[in-house]
Amino acid sequence: MPADMTPEEIDKHLEDLEGKVSELESGFEVQKSRADRFEAISKLCDAEKEYFSKLDEEGQDAFLEATSEVRKSQAAEAIEKANKVPEEIQKRFDVLTKQAKDAETRAANAEAIAKREEDARKVVEFTKKAETDLPNTPGKPEEKGIMMKNLFEKLGDEDATKVVDIMKAGDAALGKLTKALGSDQPGNGADTPHAKLEALGKEIAKNEKVSIQKGYALAMERNPELATAAVGRTQ
Repeated sequence: MPADMTPEEIDKHLEDLEGKVSELESGFEVQKSRADRFEAISKLCDAEKEYFSKLDEEGQDAFLEATSEVRKSQAAEAIEKANKVPEEIQKRFDVLTKQAKDAETRAANAEAIAKREEDARKVVEFTKKAETDLPNTPGKPEEKGIMMKNLFEKLGDEDATKVVDIMKAGDAALGKLTKALGSDQPGNGADTPHAKLEALGKEIAKNEKVSIQKGYALAMERNPELATAAVGRTQ
């Protein structure tokens, strides 16, 4: 302070200094208050920060001044309220969900029924085909029809047709043999191939409890030389 200042100037200078000090102290308090506020906000959890951001300034101040337990409770309550679906909307949602499940169940049932009907139709179709193509092959017509249906479904039309053609050839040979076994040809007797196969077929049918035709087929399979002789005799 200059030594040549008058008392009045000194008083004025001191007053100015006091004002500046007061301003500095006031600014410091503001900065400290802001720093304390930012620090308090940084310590909030994510849920509390989300709730805090939606409050007005007065509400934010009150929230920061509250205890940790109160803040957590307020934030949790607000989030629960925000996430809660209105009762009318929830009821409508439940109804629609049930309707969708019911429709899905009905569709699945309808599909299953349609599948069963389609399978039954195919069995009838292939049973007729088996009666035409494999009349001499042992087995009930429906059993042979199901067998042919499975062939076409698993192999496809082209490959299944080839297999059926082979089966038809075998069926035709079996038909000739069956006819020869039952025919009244000259020279037929107990020692002919036909008679021997017939006897073997009947024995197999009796012992293994299968049809006569199945017995003939098994007799041919187990006695290939006899079968060849019998088939050659019919040609």
